[in-house]
Amino acid sequence: MNLTRAAVLALLLFITPKVLADAECLAVEQAFASNEVEKLAALTLQNPQWQALQQFRLAAIYIPAEQNRLARQAVKAGLVITNKALQTSPDNVEMLLLGAMLDGQMLLISPWRFLHNGRRGLKRLRSAERLDHNNPRAALIRGTALVVLPAFFGGNARSAQQMFAQALTVTDTHGKRFADSELCSRGAWAQVDLLNWLGRAHAKLDEHAAAAAAYQQALQRSPDNHWVQLAIEGRGYNWDNAPEPDF
Repeated sequence: MNLTRAAVLALLLFITPKVLADAECLAVEQAFASNEVEKLAALTLQNPQWQALQQFRLAAIYIPAEQNRLARQAVKAGLVITNKALQTSPDNVEMLLLGAMLDGQMLLISPWRFLHNGRRGLKRLRSAERLDHNNPRAALIRGTALVVLPAFFGGNARSAQQMFAQALTVTDTHGKRFADSELCSRGAWAQVDLLNWLGRAHAKLDEHAAAAAAYQQALQRSPDNHWVQLAIEGRGYNWDNAPEPDF
């Protein structure tokens, strides 16, 4: 049976937002995975969530390259987006988490801003966890800090490893595990991040076979991922030929 023009338009209006969101998210994640900073920066996106993710990913490239001026610009742009969204929808879990991530990046650039960005980021993380205590991206934030921090300051790679592993098993309303979800489908992102940091947590615990398995799973999701390759090589988030700081 042929669909009428009105029915076709109605169908398009129903499916287009999700398709568009998936496409925009994938564009950001693919450019970041291949470390194509110019391509990532040039993306024109409509969804504020992916606009914020775009700025977060840009800063994640600029910070280890010690391009602090560009990193600060990206973080500030991302915070403008998240702050505006949260003014309208203060219980938007994904914007709360992206805001917390961006606040954390600001601390990496300007540690003296702890009283502002540090407190606000932690408040946003806690709010998101109250609203969605099983959110995998909240686990990513907390677990990453546990891997990076020395034990003296509360670091605990074992707790982080367990946190990442649990987050990857979280199931959606259709019973699909987060680790098995299509990249960016229904707003799902960070599977590769979780697997990468799971590998880093295992590596820090000298569990090299488990680390290799986690990295392999990450590469199955995102082949030739630049950041996973750095982790496999035992390196941090630094480019080999990073430019001189420009701040």
